[in-house]
Amino acid sequence: MVATSLSSLQESDLSHTQDAALAAAERILAHCRQPAERLSTTPYGGILLNQTNAGSRKWYPESVTRCHLIDLALCDPEFGVYALLNQAIGNIPAGQFVLIAPWHSCRQNGEYIRECLGERLFNALLPDALDSHLSRIGSVLRLEERAANDARSGYSVIRHGVLLRFDAAIAQAAVDYFMPNECAPLAQPVSIKLGAHCELIYAFSGNPAEPLRAIVTDNSWGAHMAVRELGRWLKSLASQQNNQLVTSM
Repeated sequence: MVATSLSSLQESDLSHTQDAALAAAERILAHCRQPAERLSTTPYGGILLNQTNAGSRKWYPESVTRCHLIDLALCDPEFGVYALLNQAIGNIPAGQFVLIAPWHSCRQNGEYIRECLGERLFNALLPDALDSHLSRIGSVLRLEERAANDARSGYSVIRHGVLLRFDAAIAQAAVDYFMPNECAPLAQPVSIKLGAHCELIYAFSGNPAEPLRAIVTDNSWGAHMAVRELGRWLKSLASQQNNQLVTSM
């Protein structure tokens, strides 16, 4: 037998998905009659359209999924291509930026479109960006303030930010809200830039009672401490599971 070496494909190799994204971007460009120079690519395989001055021809989908500061619409169900649009906030009109992205990079491109809003987003969330983010999160996910040692879903103000706890009933809603189309859960804390210098640090666990926990913070030191805090939580769960296995033997 002749041994063969197989190499895995990467997202960048999915040419049909890339073509579908470009076709969707071109359709939107034609709708709003904007020049091709308004299109640019992102580092995450997305295509960004700036609709500033598009006027009455601005494109906005009829049906969207509401995510954090972003609306999500399916453009091509066959290849899983989505449009991400900024929501209206402050003096920033809805849909000023449209970002066409494959399903597997929606989270990263969501971060990118919030970065495009820059200081205008920061100014829109004044006087307290962290509190403004929390207000939106709590309203959409229906989280109530609770004590930090309360195991129920809710939020708690802690030393380095705001702790968010999600039980099995709302964990998927939180995933759809923060990280749409996220691939398999990672076994370590991950950061999402929410905009206006705030970050969400989240971690998945194997605990069915609390499969997801997150911390929102507004500074780099807080983000660093949030990673450590969630890391300790995951280790404690692993230790509990090991103890249960030993006890059952």
